[in-house]
Amino acid sequence: MFDPAPVQLIVQFLEQASKPSVNEQNQVQPPPDNKRNRILKLLALKVAAHLKWDLDILEKSLSVPVLNMLLNELLCISKVPPGTKHVDMDLATLPPTTAMAVLLYNRWAIRTIVQSSFPVKQAKPGPPQLSVMNQMQQEKELTENILKVLKEQAADSILVLEAALKLNKDLYVHTMRTLDLLAMEPGMVNGETESSTAGLKVKT
Repeated sequence: MFDPAPVQLIVQFLEQASKPSVNEQNQVQPPPDNKRNRILKLLALKVAAHLKWDLDILEKSLSVPVLNMLLNELLCISKVPPGTKHVDMDLATLPPTTAMAVLLYNRWAIRTIVQSSFPVKQAKPGPPQLSVMNQMQQEKELTENILKVLKEQAADSILVLEAALKLNKDLYVHTMRTLDLLAMEPGMVNGETESSTAGLKVKT
């Protein structure tokens, strides 16, 4: 039995969690926000936590759409409300794991913009299989859309990262354990995930 590499697990978990559902009228619905999908997303985050959120490893093996989804999940679980402008958040007053999630996302955003500006050597196409071609085309369009958004927010991302340079406190990034604590029923967590001792320490 071949063990899927950890990064492949991230792809599999997120793919399963983002599968659209089909209702009785045969209409395609967005993926339901149910317990199963939440657990799958959490598993993907735990694999990334196991890899210590190493962007070098993650970027090498994950496509832009997958990493975008993963880091948005990290923001979501780290209590960054969707649609919040990161540039408006004060890193110094945020819980350490929340600040770290914002920094990780913006570091990835800038790195991705820089990476996308290098010419890519096109792989020689083999025999065109329609479904594969369609999938590649879809991924390409998705990537272009994400890049467009990242480029529009680039100036903000740079401001966020510059603000981080002024921080004089250690930050913490989520570990498998703190992610488990977050996933517990509300009321069972005793503030430990928010406290500065939880998570993996990222020195100033």
